[in-house]
Amino acid sequence: MRQLAFIFILLLNGLWLPAQDYNELRIRLKKSYAAGRMNDWEPLMRQLEKNFLSSEDTKWLEELAWAEYGYAAYLLHTKQEEKANKVISSALGHADRLLKLNPRKGCYLALKSSLTAFRIQLRPISAPILGPRSVRLLEKAYEIDPNNYRVLTEKGLARLYAPSWAGGNPEEAVVFFSKAAAAIAKNPESVNNDWYYLHLMASYGQSLQKTGRNVQAIEIYRKVLNVEPSFQWVKNELLPRALSEAKN
Repeated sequence: MRQLAFIFILLLNGLWLPAQDYNELRIRLKKSYAAGRMNDWEPLMRQLEKNFLSSEDTKWLEELAWAEYGYAAYLLHTKQEEKANKVISSALGHADRLLKLNPRKGCYLALKSSLTAFRIQLRPISAPILGPRSVRLLEKAYEIDPNNYRVLTEKGLARLYAPSWAGGNPEEAVVFFSKAAAAIAKNPESVNNDWYYLHLMASYGQSLQKTGRNVQAIEIYRKVLNVEPSFQWVKNELLPRALSEAKN
């Protein structure tokens, strides 16, 4: 009885999760992302880290680093800068560890590039140093693996959100997202289980809207909702906006 009470307390405080397999954790990350419950990611990331430390299997570390990237983006968007700084630092450490294991893996370089760009959001004065560093990392990632859907997505995001003087170009973003969507479609497991697929498709739709292609954006949003009907951001915000703009 005491043991059950102790486990219940740990669960309430998010300090313990029962053993879960790789795909189960990925699906839980995806479902939480779709529902907009990003705070649910904290115990899931702790479980990913625990699984890596106990197994030293790189797949857990890779999943953790990308989850930290996604969570950091959410924290930056919601102006939780102090917390974002800690998550970014952790993610950069994990990205460096991955790069030590495989220094020529494009998606690891793309990950570090985007995390470096996050640093600029926290401290704009660092842009003259960190900006070129982020660009070099992403260019190297693309040179090594131009068909990787994560590399292509991060290229698209850089083109979508950077100012024009820093290489921003929404038209080029559409091209990169289109290639990323085609690449990930060849991997049904990632389409069905990976939160990053939702992230990619929402970004693709936004790039289409930004370039005035609302009808195409609607098609992309409906496609991702067919895979994940509970994707609240697309269902309640992005798709209705595209439908409204398409009428005008």
